[in-house]
Amino acid sequence: MAEPRKKTKRPYRSEKRDAAREATRAAIVSAAGQLLRDEGWQSFSLDAVARAAGVTRLTVYNQFGGRRPLLEAVFDAQALRGGLTDLVAAMQMSDPRAALVRVVRTFCRFWSGAGPMHGVMAAAMADSELAQAIAQRNERRRQLLERLVERMPDVPKKRTPVLVDTLFALTSFAFYQELATSRLGAEKACGTVVDLVVATLERATG
Repeated sequence: MAEPRKKTKRPYRSEKRDAAREATRAAIVSAAGQLLRDEGWQSFSLDAVARAAGVTRLTVYNQFGGRRPLLEAVFDAQALRGGLTDLVAAMQMSDPRAALVRVVRTFCRFWSGAGPMHGVMAAAMADSELAQAIAQRNERRRQLLERLVERMPDVPKKRTPVLVDTLFALTSFAFYQELATSRLGAEKACGTVVDLVVATLERATG
């Protein structure tokens, strides 16, 4: 007598579950980002995000495991929307100076769309968890700038640390925001940052 065939899971069922999971995750991240922009960091909790996304707190927890990973997911989504993926192409350019200008313009575009996050940046001054998350993101920018400077043969080694620190300050959200919200506006603010970066390089190599 032949043994009964074992039932196998159909691939499309697994694909549908994966798609549903990703859709839920995207909805949670979107709701979390909106909550963060509208109500600030103090209101950013798993319970609040769950209510905003129309899911249970357990669903949010199962997807992210906690508030910090959820915050990182929000930052990742914002980076994707803000065009920071262009940094990859910039870093592949053969001319490090041209690459630096492209990097600066990429961050300008990103900062120009990050106005609602100004309150989040300010809240970091009073919250160590948020401050740490932002600091880690900023450190990536510093490392990127350092790699570009190290590719410039005309920059003396002894000037590299100060030059990187200066470029780091010039490409910060706080610096851009100060220029853009004054009399300059977004486009002129970006042009000013680029000019300052180029002038800083010239002084370092002069």
